Amino acid sequence: MRKLIIVVLLADTLSTPSLAIYTSGNELLDSCTSVETHNQFECSGYVRAIADAFEIFGYISPENAITCIPTRVTVGQLRDVAVRYLRSNPERRHFGAAFLLHRAFGEAWPCDSDQGAKKR
Repeated sequence: MRKLIIVVLLADTLSTPSLAIYTSGNELLDSCTSVETHNQFECSGYVRAIADAFEIFGYISPENAITCIPTRVTVGQLRDVAVRYLRSNPERRHFGAAFLLHRAFGEAWPCDSDQGAKKR
């Protein structure tokens, strides 16, 4: 299962940028820091969807949980963690946003070695 997750995230990351197949970290940062309401909704929806996907992976295979985001974390917190990571890693922002959120959320809310997503 972990290999499948890694393959999916790498496929997202290695997609050709000129084809605009994926949302890059640059695009996500632009949406998340925009003053336009529709961009803020786009950012919030994206980070929430990615967090939900990571949670599903954790429930399917707790031993391979990508991140253990606490249940009470708000969408605002998810967005804040994403923006902080993207601003702190400008050299990586051309990568796919899903991959970058994997890194951001994993750093912010890592799972203990004996902890799975079900044990939050």
